Amino acid sequence: HHVETTARKDGSGYVLNGQKSVVLHGDCADKLFVTARTAGSACDEHGIGVFLIDANAQGVAVRGYRTQDGLRAAEVSFDNVAVSSDAVFGDPENGLPLVHRVVDAGIAALAAESIGVMSAMHALTVDYLKVRKQFGVAIGQFQVLQHAAVDMFVAIEQARSISLYATMMADSEDTAERTRAMHAAKVEIGRGGRIVG
Repeated sequence: HHVETTARKDGSGYVLNGQKSVVLHGDCADKLFVTARTAGSACDEHGIGVFLIDANAQGVAVRGYRTQDGLRAAEVSFDNVAVSSDAVFGDPENGLPLVHRVVDAGIAALAAESIGVMSAMHALTVDYLKVRKQFGVAIGQFQVLQHAAVDMFVAIEQARSISLYATMMADSEDTAERTRAMHAAKVEIGRGGRIVG
């Protein structure tokens, strides 16, 4: 809830000022969802609105770049960007619950993606164990490597289970339980990802 971008009331609409950093795929988006402070100080939980802004609107500047993992991100700045009242999602002073829901849904989606990555790594490893030969035999015949492959499999299945749980909980109305499920998924998938990696 640390939001420094501001949305000042201007007639029936708002004027946005500020900047957002590391906006994933921000340089190829036509529209941007922006959190901006309509009231309170930078760290207050209340006074945050969610706005839908045209990426080509006057006063919007987007500087894109490649991220370390090969994706795209952008630095986006807003300089007196005028938006109408219908660009506001819900209550302009109580948008934080919506932000929390979207973040939790995003965590559940990333958890599922992580399962796919871990499964692919496991499949590549098992294939390699079958074809790589050492001392005239496939290295997959060595018991210690078989155990490591099984440990990978177990880590993936545990991560898959918590990912399914996170996906189910993404629609929960109970904010505390939903958030707890997302944190549990992040921990278990992080642990499993290190084992499989």
